[in-house]
Amino acid sequence: MKSTAKALARNDLVRTEDLVDAVDFLQKKITETNISGHPASFVVYRSKVVMEMALRIRTQRS
Repeated sequence: MKSTAKALARNDLVRTEDLVDAVDFLQKKITETNISGHPASFVVYRSKVVMEMALRIRTQRS
């Protein structure tokens, strides 16, 4: 996951705002599934973690 996050953080075509929006969207999906009594899919959770890692990497290098 870390190598994916690093590649994403270094990709200048991906805006920081897009990463923030993606994290927010995925968090909403996780919250919605939890409220409905269903578990969030692993893909949704993993994607959120990768996006968060990319944001951390990007903000640390700025």
